[in-house]
Amino acid sequence: MSDRTWLGVEFLKLIYKDAEASEKFIEHCLTIFAISNQLEVMYGNRLEFFTKSELAELSHFPRPLPDAFISLKNSDQPRARTKHFFLEIFEDTMPFFVIVKRISQYSDYFEAIIDSPDNIEAIQKVFETNLFGEIRVTNAARKLMTQGKIIFISSIHGKLGNGRPSAIGYSASKAALDSYMKNLAKALAPDILVNSIAPGRT
Repeated sequence: MSDRTWLGVEFLKLIYKDAEASEKFIEHCLTIFAISNQLEVMYGNRLEFFTKSELAELSHFPRPLPDAFISLKNSDQPRARTKHFFLEIFEDTMPFFVIVKRISQYSDYFEAIIDSPDNIEAIQKVFETNLFGEIRVTNAARKLMTQGKIIFISSIHGKLGNGRPSAIGYSASKAALDSYMKNLAKALAPDILVNSIAPGRT
């Protein structure tokens, strides 16, 4: 066993110290880790690799989650097309129809949802959640408020405007939310204070 593999095993055991991590599970994780490293060497900045734990934070992502999601640009050009793949490591005994079903499921998802500069429908859906959803909830709450505070959850990308192309709708929607927050604060002051917080990577 190489030093690198040993460090990977120890690191995984540390992460899952409160749960029983089988040798098979550790081997599975190391396989995904090795694939991600190899792809990163091959494609560099053209590649974005998302693990299952990162995908778990996205409630709208299809279940069951794949082992990883891969976003790959065709070239280094700013307007290069991006292709999307999911990575799933199946055992040899896994029925073929399961693989076909998952491919169909994720293909349909990325056609409709993936956030990119060219996907107007995806950007509209992001705005519907991150901006108009917030406005609807705020309007409902305001009917019950005579004073108090309203706090929005924004993002640092909404302020910096330097998010990645695969999150252009997200960054724009948070910037719009910040603008809405500032105007609402002026409208409701001094009885109701309005602000937002803008966390970075969490």
